[in-house]
Amino acid sequence: MENNSNQSEKLTISDDIELIDPSIVDTDELIMEAESIMDQANGSAESQSKALDKIVDLLKDVADEGTRELLIDKLSKEFNGITKKILRLKLKGSQKNGSRVKFGSDDDILDDFPEGADRKLFMKYGFYELDNKLYFRTERGIKQGANFTLKPLFHVKGHTDAKRLFHIMNESGESETIELLQKDLTSLQAFKLRVESLGNFIWMLGYAELNKLKRHLYDKTESCQEIFQLGHQKAGFWAWSNGVFTDKFQPVSEYGIIRYRNKSYYIPALSEFYKDEASLYVNEKKFVYTAGKISMSELLNLIRKVFGDNGLIGFTYLLASCFRDIIVSKHNYFPLMNIFGPKSTGKTELANCLLHFFGKANPGPNINNTTKPALADHVARFRNALCHIDEYKNNLDFEKIEFLKGLWDGTGRSRMNMDKDKKMETTSVDSGVIITGQEMPTADIALFSRLIFLTFHRTDFSDDEKQHFNRLKETAKEGLTHLTHDILSHREFVRENFFDHYDKASKELVLKLSGESITDRIFSNWTIILAIYSTLKENLSLPVEYEEVLDIVLDLMRRQNAETDRSDPVAAFWEAFNYLVKEGELKEEVDFQIQKTPELKTTKDDYQWDEPRDVLYINHTRVFDKYRRHGAQTRDYVLPKKTLEHYLKHSKEYLGRVKSRRFKMHHNSDDDFITTSKEQVTTATAFSYSRLVDKYDISVISSLGDGVDIAQD
Repeated sequence: MENNSNQSEKLTISDDIELIDPSIVDTDELIMEAESIMDQANGSAESQSKALDKIVDLLKDVADEGTRELLIDKLSKEFNGITKKILRLKLKGSQKNGSRVKFGSDDDILDDFPEGADRKLFMKYGFYELDNKLYFRTERGIKQGANFTLKPLFHVKGHTDAKRLFHIMNESGESETIELLQKDLTSLQAFKLRVESLGNFIWMLGYAELNKLKRHLYDKTESCQEIFQLGHQKAGFWAWSNGVFTDKFQPVSEYGIIRYRNKSYYIPALSEFYKDEASLYVNEKKFVYTAGKISMSELLNLIRKVFGDNGLIGFTYLLASCFRDIIVSKHNYFPLMNIFGPKSTGKTELANCLLHFFGKANPGPNINNTTKPALADHVARFRNALCHIDEYKNNLDFEKIEFLKGLWDGTGRSRMNMDKDKKMETTSVDSGVIITGQEMPTADIALFSRLIFLTFHRTDFSDDEKQHFNRLKETAKEGLTHLTHDILSHREFVRENFFDHYDKASKELVLKLSGESITDRIFSNWTIILAIYSTLKENLSLPVEYEEVLDIVLDLMRRQNAETDRSDPVAAFWEAFNYLVKEGELKEEVDFQIQKTPELKTTKDDYQWDEPRDVLYINHTRVFDKYRRHGAQTRDYVLPKKTLEHYLKHSKEYLGRVKSRRFKMHHNSDDDFITTSKEQVTTATAFSYSRLVDKYDISVISSLGDGVDIAQD
């Protein structure tokens, strides 16, 4: 029984069941196939005719006349000389001369239906499985379509990277698991390429049959969400590569599937598809749950025996990192941790110990030979965990310094996503970042103020200390992730109580500092460390008393703040100035002068002092030029002239600009620098000499001769 052309053709089996031809033709794919056929034909009339016959064979498989007419129209426009009339005549002749069986016209199909085949599958989708082969109902009768069968496992949702997981088995019993990208299923050629790449898996028919199979597979496939970033999930659980943690650990299936609250999730790293792929998901495969035996209190005591107060602060930074998203939700920043010191002092070992809380320790990349995109991927890989960047140096590229600074407020690398309409996106920064190196990160004081700064200096250790260290290494290798579960189990308590503890810790620090000047960022960073310890001390039965941690935080905060004062751009300038004076590169009376005076008139103010004060005048044009030349020779970072002038003008030591000041002139001979009796009148910049001495410890008294008395402000 054949219906008219604008209705679906169907074979009525009973009052309740009817067979519908679900053929959905991908017209673009058919056009591409036709182009391929024509490209392979040479210029002879015979080869062109044979190519046209092949194209007509493609059209014969299109059951719907409307779709077929659309394709005829497209093909006639695509190929010069092949008109719609020619295609229709060829198609009509092929149908008359061939053995084409109208769909639904042969009742013998069900009468001779093979034993063991699924009638319902055939009646609904137009194909059946038999002996690990696929047979399809076509307009030329039942035809074998593949020497294999596909069993759907899961559909992994995604806007641009959706994929489907299948179990495939051929007629010889060979089987594989296969992950197909969605684009592999929308292209016949891509589909054939993927399945044939596995071995003896051959697809024999065309687009219509593939679409019938897809309809069945899609109906039977459960959808799941791929987890791209391991660690804390917004759905409410923690994801390892080998399972998830809620109130207990639940391992993934062999295919990397896990169910949580009636939803399915896909974690690919250790699935059947990728577990043996050495070059894929390298870091994710190390982010695994491995239960150990040591208790939290015992471990922290051992860490302190090995690393001292630095170990305690490192452990506390780890606690904060486990709840980074909660802290950032209010503060919009999260400190980095820097572990600085010479070789063999234990700085990298502390970083590795902390990383074992998140699986098998992952050595951090060397920042000097790692690209910025690779660094951005490294810090974005996990959420509420730790990552490590090694071998920091002050001569890093400017862009890498800026990249590190951006991590503090969660700004990763900006890039254009070519898969999403070329829209700009910024990579995430969702973990705590440990930076280690042999140079104190003072190239940019804005970076230094974003750090929890720890220093290591000892290189000699006692036998007991070495024994403790070896025990700690073995304990870490056995697994610390059970302790991570202990920490994570208090997430709601941290969410409800951390900010109260932060306010309390902040007030206590202010009281203890009693008016001392601490850089705001440094104060805020260390307050987070103190507050998270206060929040979790009782819950985790931590052995160190809060008051002891408070004293350690105060000491390390003051130490870092002092380094900030010594390492700021103005301090670097005055250090260079002091050096150049002592080396004779800057000359008294030519480049600078110091004069005791009771009053001073500058562009900034008219000063009147009760006692005469020492004022340093610098011939700023000459001094700035020599400062820049010195920086080029030593390869130290040198501020641009305008920037340096801005910083100096806003320093407390700056007194203003003097419009006219006499400096001696000079000339250079081959052997010496000679000061002449001639003088020039020029502008000079004035500074309080006593304040420079107090803050930057400069000393140019030796060049003034005896009897110079430095008055105090």
